[in-house]
Amino acid sequence: MYKIEYTEDKGKCIVASTQIRSGYCIVESHPEIAIPLCVKFMAPRIVDSTLKKNNYKTINICFYCFEKVNKCIYCPNCKYVAYCSDSCLERAWKFHREECDIYKSNIFDRYCPTITMRLVIHSYLTHFNFYDYSGTITDLTKEKYENLKYPAYIVAVALMSKKKKIFSNFDENKNILKNVIEKFIKVSKNTLQIIDNELEPCGLGFYKKPVPYFNHSCLSNCITIFKNQKLYIRTLMDIYPGEELTISYLDIAFDRNTRLAICTDQYFFTCTCKLCKVNIPSECHNMFNNDFICTRSENCKKFVNYMEMVLISELERKLNYHNKLHFKAFPILKKSTDKNENIWKCMLCKHETNDSVIKGVIEKEKETVKEVEYLETLFAEKYSYDNKIILQSLNKIKSKIDYLTTFYHHSRYSLQKMRAKILYISIQLQEFKLAYNIANQYLKSIEVSYGKYSPIYGYYIFLTGKLALFLDLKSAGLNLIHKAKKNIIKTYGPESPIYKDLEKFLYTNKY
Repeated sequence: MYKIEYTEDKGKCIVASTQIRSGYCIVESHPEIAIPLCVKFMAPRIVDSTLKKNNYKTINICFYCFEKVNKCIYCPNCKYVAYCSDSCLERAWKFHREECDIYKSNIFDRYCPTITMRLVIHSYLTHFNFYDYSGTITDLTKEKYENLKYPAYIVAVALMSKKKKIFSNFDENKNILKNVIEKFIKVSKNTLQIIDNELEPCGLGFYKKPVPYFNHSCLSNCITIFKNQKLYIRTLMDIYPGEELTISYLDIAFDRNTRLAICTDQYFFTCTCKLCKVNIPSECHNMFNNDFICTRSENCKKFVNYMEMVLISELERKLNYHNKLHFKAFPILKKSTDKNENIWKCMLCKHETNDSVIKGVIEKEKETVKEVEYLETLFAEKYSYDNKIILQSLNKIKSKIDYLTTFYHHSRYSLQKMRAKILYISIQLQEFKLAYNIANQYLKSIEVSYGKYSPIYGYYIFLTGKLALFLDLKSAGLNLIHKAKKNIIKTYGPESPIYKDLEKFLYTNKY
């Protein structure tokens, strides 16, 4: 079905040896080592500039079963790792007891151990050898060495403080540090982000061959799906002999610069896929994420729709012949280079917008992000709240997002994330009419960002269909549900929990 080949520019890669049909599961694999994203103090440190002190974001995911939980039970010894129940705490002890004293040590009182540091520590304690899976590091640049030196030093000191013999075969401290840094690179290059059923990151896992040899492409022809920690790699389209099999290591809804930075900083390569090269579809994707979009004139509106069509065609791997001459000017606002003019001008229709308006839009986006985060925290922490006040806040936030889309494209990453969050909150409040409205807006955005091949598209079509049926919109609801079924059986597979939920939903409601 596939084979491992070596090329000078990519190293080892996976290539199809026979034709593989769309929706076929080519890999099933349990992680050799996995760490949840989770625990108190394990998430990235957040610095509160107003209070001049460090705060920490807490993501409640069970260390043992990787399930999200509202109330955590922390390890009574180290107070770092969290569990959903006493039974998970007991089951995890055989894995956690080696690292428990290390996290309890004073070394981490002033330095937050990231998930990567934790995975490196765990690999030493369990004698897990990354080199058996993916070779050695030969191109450790000075810049990468310097960037990793401090966290590697913290890890080395933490390990030596409790496990004095762990580096006994190293003669010099420099060799110890280099070994730990190499582990950091191995973790960064070869671990996969584990995604939960709600398509949110919940951990990191290291999977055995051939998984480390699947190269990245933002326009990948395979998809990674997780059931708890178990990985499934499925084909998104028909693949022919000689074609490379690729997966995406990151969220392709990010703008090009962000994606390239993640590939360089975390995975140590430069992505050269079609969505990262400078071409018309990638320019459209980038503008939708970064620029102020003009929709003042009918001509600009039509042009934006055409840009969407070009990008969606690229995401869905359809041939789209567009005339490059049409793209000499885009419907985006650019600030005047004349210092005496505080205006932004559309490159297509030449409509002018005052600089104060643009500054107001930027501030309103920041303000809306904070309001959404506050509501999200309110629900996550299960505080008592007044439904009417929350509903008013939701409608206010939705109106602000709608206003922002008169200057930003609706698929802008920050707007998408805000819509997803208020959609979840409106469902929690059982405000299904509002939720259905938000879900329809969100669907349009994710189609432009991901295309219809993405599992996130199938997930939200299913959700929107259920909301429509709940509101007695039977025709629209069933149409969405059957669209979701086609996507989900291809991306998630017929044995996935979400597909079984869909089948059960149709059967129970006699559709």
